[in-house]
Amino acid sequence: MDTQLVKRSRYPFPTLVNEYASAIQEPTDRHWIDDDCRGLVASDIADGFKRSRTTYTPACFFPMATWERLLPLARVTLSPFHQDNIYERATPEQVRRICESTIAIDRGQHTPDEAGVILGGLIAVVRCKVRRFVPERRRRPSTPQRPVSQLSRPRRAATSATPRRPASTPSSRWPPRPTS
Repeated sequence: MDTQLVKRSRYPFPTLVNEYASAIQEPTDRHWIDDDCRGLVASDIADGFKRSRTTYTPACFFPMATWERLLPLARVTLSPFHQDNIYERATPEQVRRICESTIAIDRGQHTPDEAGVILGGLIAVVRCKVRRFVPERRRRPSTPQRPVSQLSRPRRAATSATPRRPASTPSSRWPPRPTS
C-alpha cells in the first residue's frame, strides 16, 4: 500500500458517522434486500450489497440525523445499487421512460402499479417516509417542474452578469478584448 497516498487522504476535520449506522444495517439486510427486493437481482449480487454496507453512506452524509430520518435515507441509498444491476442493459429510450416513471412516482403523480417500474414500490415508500420531515411550504407540487429530457441540463438564469462564451469561439479568444 502506498503510504504517501494514505497520508495525503487525511482530512483536517474529524470523520463523523451516525451512531445508528450499524443498527440500520440490520433492517437493510433482512427486510429490504432479503424481503422487499428479493428476486430483483441475483443472490450473489444481493450478498454484495450487504457486504458493501450501504447504510454507511447516508450515515456519513448525515451524522446527526435521528433514527427516523436516517431510515428512509438508507433505503433510498440502496435503490441505485438495484437500479444499476436491473437496468444495465436497457436502451436509452427505456432508461428515459424508467426515469420519467420514477419521477412521477416520487412526485405522487402515479402509483407504482400505474408506472410499471420495478422499484416503484421502494420509491413510493421512501416518498411517504421522507415527506413527513418536509414542511408543507417546502413540498413540491404534484405537477412536473420541467421535462425529464431537460434534467441533465442545468437551468440558466434569465439574465447573467457574466457573458457566456459562444460555443464557436475558442477559449483562447474569450473573453473578448477591447479594441483600441
